[in-house]
Amino acid sequence: MKGIIAAWLATVTGCGVFDPRDAEFPDGKPTVNNVNLQDILQNGTTERFTNEAYEDIFHPDFEYVSAYDLDTRYGKASMVNHLRLMEANHGSSLRVLWAPDTVRQIPADLNQADTTSLYRVYSVLTEQDTLYGDALFQVVYERVKGSWSILRWKDAPRSPPGIFNPSGR
Repeated sequence: MKGIIAAWLATVTGCGVFDPRDAEFPDGKPTVNNVNLQDILQNGTTERFTNEAYEDIFHPDFEYVSAYDLDTRYGKASMVNHLRLMEANHGSSLRVLWAPDTVRQIPADLNQADTTSLYRVYSVLTEQDTLYGDALFQVVYERVKGSWSILRWKDAPRSPPGIFNPSGR
């Protein structure tokens, strides 16, 4: 009888056992969802980022620059924080579509070359509007890790400063 009363008291007083918690990610890092950065490697090959967490997709020496402000550069931490903020602000209405730029794209060999440049055109769909732009990515195959990462991102949004610019909206 005492055991039943103790169990009832623990449940009623809210011991926290059944309290909802935030989702936990397998390795402690959220994965890329609505921004779809994994799609920039699409080039008719099977190459993909090994892990889709922002921390793994961006190279430690990552650099973002806008075509409208070539003097200001942003590093990995700024971009990771900005992308997470974008996803938090727009929720499930945020969708980014990446497509190869067939006009400027030099046929890239993604067969684990050290560094490859990829031109992409993008559409960003939010609850308010649709934004367009062009991007030049420099991706690096890190042989030690056996995976691709983004080293450089030069962004040319059609409406500056652009949604991807950490100083923008």
